[in-house]
Amino acid sequence: MSLTGISCVPLVAMRPRSPVADVRVALLKHAPEVMVETRGGYTILDPAGNKVLSEGRRLPETRFSLDGHYITVGPKRFDVEHLRLSASREIVLSLNGMKRRFRGDIDFIRNPEGTLLVVNRLDVEDYIRGVLYHEISHRWPMAAMKAQAVAARSYALYQKKANAHKRYDLTSDIYSQVYGGKTSEKYRTNLAVERTRGEVLMFRGRLVPAYFHSTCGGHTENVTELWTHPDLPPLKGVPCRFCFHSPHYYWERKISLADIREKLNTPSRPVKKINDIYITGRNASGRIRTLKIVQKNDAVITVSGKDFRQAIGPNLIKSNNYRVHLAGDSAVFNGKGWGHGVGLCQWGAQKMAQQGYDYRAILEYYYPHAVVMPYPGS
Repeated sequence: MSLTGISCVPLVAMRPRSPVADVRVALLKHAPEVMVETRGGYTILDPAGNKVLSEGRRLPETRFSLDGHYITVGPKRFDVEHLRLSASREIVLSLNGMKRRFRGDIDFIRNPEGTLLVVNRLDVEDYIRGVLYHEISHRWPMAAMKAQAVAARSYALYQKKANAHKRYDLTSDIYSQVYGGKTSEKYRTNLAVERTRGEVLMFRGRLVPAYFHSTCGGHTENVTELWTHPDLPPLKGVPCRFCFHSPHYYWERKISLADIREKLNTPSRPVKKINDIYITGRNASGRIRTLKIVQKNDAVITVSGKDFRQAIGPNLIKSNNYRVHLAGDSAVFNGKGWGHGVGLCQWGAQKMAQQGYDYRAILEYYYPHAVVMPYPGS
């Protein structure tokens, strides 16, 4: 191991970490390199041995990458699997050509295939500050933003418990919650986080995985239609009369049969020329459980609604509640809602807030039987 630049006393005091309040967010899963800088003093340490490897009063823009088994920080090379960067103020990363500022620490973890896993480790309240702007409009009523803050916090802490033995708890994209770090914070969304500090949704003493989506289209979905969960009355689905004003309440999409075939076709499920598509099963909320794809020579493939939407693209097929008919060489989808439909309907929450419901009433409506309360131990 190169020990160049090591000193015994860190310039950045290690912030005490609460095992309850910390979350780990994967910013990049397979990065060949990443450019990093700090505003203020910094410390780089090896978390495995809690050893300080390098420190300084400011880290100018520096390349973090791999050189064989070494994690490199500019010209320095460290024979470790895991580095942690802490800063007295904030850390700046170049992600997809844009510089973004982050609170907390950044972990750089060596992947077996020779890339870096980059993880932001920070207090859950700071994490929710970086989420809220991306998940709900900062111009919406405060009650809607507060409801979203409680849902996002509940979801994050649920994932923390579920992923305790993994290298991160959440990702920063739509597959967890969209997270943009300190760069994404706004005054009003930060206010919503602060005014609900520590509050989560609980059911029978356990955290509720508080899923949410844009627009339910008239009825939220039962979580068991999509994911494996124990019996959860707060996520069984409720009728919704509030999201009718959403721009996504009704939608239409025309997609060529050739594109559908290409997206469905896999080595384990070869798809020939498509002659027809028809719906064979819907669930209690009206969403599609199964479709049949009729191919050349009348061969039929059955596909779940969930798998079909994922294959075609969740931004093209906005929800699983639609009708479909063929028009020439294309399929036309006429649907309702946007998203998986489980839990909080965001456009419904907005309308409820406009009508005078407070955030607790909104949450009680979309997560019946759940209780809003401070997270135990927070």
